[in-house]
Amino acid sequence: LLSKARRLNGNDDGYDFTWVTDYSIRFDSCHTTLEFRADGGGSNDNGVPTEQQMLVIFKLCPSNECYAGCRGGEYLVEGREFVEAYLDAKLTAEEYACEQVKDSCYCEDDQYDEET
Repeated sequence: LLSKARRLNGNDDGYDFTWVTDYSIRFDSCHTTLEFRADGGGSNDNGVPTEQQMLVIFKLCPSNECYAGCRGGEYLVEGREFVEAYLDAKLTAEEYACEQVKDSCYCEDDQYDEET
């Protein structure tokens, strides 16, 4: 998500995102903007020269802090990118949780045969 975002103060820290491991992404706000189409509203667009774009502002906050006190960097990204990243992270977390339960569950020999 960060690779597709733009830091709002314009001070990008480059492409090394290893420092974010102790941070959480916190939704801040969303905005809809009107922008002019590059083609000026061609025949496929019913001649409308503008289109709406949904943008999301999010913050990086230390994972152990309350959101209300977060003074993390603010980033801007397309709404679609934010939602896709959120859903991907949620699915990954659910898969990890299921694997943890599967690996630590004693199934009373329902899953594996013991070798004698």
